[in-house]
Amino acid sequence: MEESLERLGVEHVDFIQVHDMEFSNLDRVIHETLPALFRIRESGKARFVGITGLPVHLFKTVLDQHEGVDQIQSYCHYCLNDTALADWLPYLKSKNVGIFNSAPLAMRLLSNEGPPDWHPASAEVRKKCAEAARYCREHGADIGKLALQYAVRHPDIHTHIVGTANPERVLQNIRSLEEPVDEALLAEVLRILKPVHNITWPSGQPENN
Repeated sequence: MEESLERLGVEHVDFIQVHDMEFSNLDRVIHETLPALFRIRESGKARFVGITGLPVHLFKTVLDQHEGVDQIQSYCHYCLNDTALADWLPYLKSKNVGIFNSAPLAMRLLSNEGPPDWHPASAEVRKKCAEAARYCREHGADIGKLALQYAVRHPDIHTHIVGTANPERVLQNIRSLEEPVDEALLAEVLRILKPVHNITWPSGQPENN
């Protein structure tokens, strides 16, 4: 840890996370990994300890075992086509953890470019998301903008993480969030996506899905 901090040029990190925990043995995460991260936090080398993953039910599995987790990071589960994270918000709020929502564009499913070849979504999900994107274009709108506006306005999700390699896109996203949501467009897009609502994909170890 000391060497890593030295390379980063900092004395501590704000967050240290068990990333994509579904790829590991959950007992090991609960009984070995998290206690080790708690010790790092106690040493002052990290301020907060978090857990991340795709299967949302795993957050409860871990949080029921550890009161010391500060933050969770979910991805692709609060966006236009999948709002599974919302069902868990009352539980997560009861645990007093920070709630981070990553990939509100569902890893480019909700974009004009469409998802990359490696995207694990089914053909059915891809097809309906492409239909929704096409509908937006036909009405002079951008589904990516709508998806970001939709996700960010949820009052109980503290942070949203959007990946981009383009600095101008960051500024564009900020401008988008300052504009009102087109409620009629949103309603139709949600109607188009309803047949695939909350359809996800497996991730990690089979027993963790």
